[in-house]
Amino acid sequence: LIEGLSDEYLKIHLKQYITLHPHTSFQELRKVVLMWAPDKYDGLACHRISTDTTQEKTTDTNIVMKEQTAEQEITMAEMIRGLTQAVSELQQFKRETETLRQTDIQQAEIIRELTQTVKELLEFKRNYENRVQTGRPREGRRRDEQRDRRCFNCGRSGHVAAACRQTKHHPQHSSSSDDDHRRETRTLQ
Repeated sequence: LIEGLSDEYLKIHLKQYITLHPHTSFQELRKVVLMWAPDKYDGLACHRISTDTTQEKTTDTNIVMKEQTAEQEITMAEMIRGLTQAVSELQQFKRETETLRQTDIQQAEIIRELTQTVKELLEFKRNYENRVQTGRPREGRRRDEQRDRRCFNCGRSGHVAAACRQTKHHPQHSSSSDDDHRRETRTLQ
């Protein structure tokens, strides 16, 4: 259709119109041509733009447009697939981030509990050391120093119960039962 026109400006105008309106029918294109310069085109010029050649050109243009549309649809489908994959990766990342955040919260709670336990243990240790130190003798005292030793038997100082003179010593007396027992032990051997 466009190549059959002799006016270059009309050709440019029609190409732009078809580009902007790809699904334009032949009748609409014919109106655009006739409105372009009605004084230039008389009945013979209009007849020259025949229906057959215009329809072939329009069909070719429609085929090209359909091919471009198909390519655009394929490109859009690939973009949609890529975006779908990106969305699923972002959702996975969100789940992992949520899991990490929950783990951080749990670990922070464990650390708080352990810190509290350590504080309690240190407090217990201080209390224990204070109790032990109050029960200990003075630090400067040595073991070999003379202590205030009292006898458990008489209560006087200066000696121990084993060396006490007031304890009664029991004389060992031999009894006949002890002698009999010794004899029996010897005979059994």
